[in-house]
Amino acid sequence: MMMEQTKDPAPQIQLEVVVQKRSASELTREVHALLGRPGERAYDSGQMLLEIREAQLYKELGYDTMEQYLDGEKIKRSTAYSNMKLAETFSRKDVAVGISKLRLLVQGSVANPAATLEQGWPVVLPNGKTVYRSITSIPYRELVDYVKQRKETKPASPLMEAATALAGAFTTDEVTETPSAA
Repeated sequence: MMMEQTKDPAPQIQLEVVVQKRSASELTREVHALLGRPGERAYDSGQMLLEIREAQLYKELGYDTMEQYLDGEKIKRSTAYSNMKLAETFSRKDVAVGISKLRLLVQGSVANPAATLEQGWPVVLPNGKTVYRSITSIPYRELVDYVKQRKETKPASPLMEAATALAGAFTTDEVTETPSAA
């Protein structure tokens, strides 16, 4: 009698992912080394500051809040939050576009900076047709003008329009005094 041989299933490979947690002081040293440097370094410092904030690593250094940490470590808040916003909004590959352009998209009145980067900047042609220009193809100064123009022509929110209309309904010409009971 012949026994049927069965094949062994493919060997299972187990990968062990080791996450090395960096200390707050180590991250802070790296952030200081990267701050003020252009390009990817701004993005990297933003990633590290996000890690410090999200894991509340600033508490390891004796700070109660992220703001206290930034002040105590002599890190400018504006730079820190700007770099964190870059790291939150864009991926590392987006840095190739240029940090200045990415900052402009984040700080401008662009509703969804990451989508705008992917889709392109909407440009209305004289015939009324909208085309999308690649952000990489737009010179920085021209992008500044586009963002400035968008800020100036940005429509007010429905709530703001209602408040303005309501405020306009009450002009001083229409207010009359009611006689006081004497």
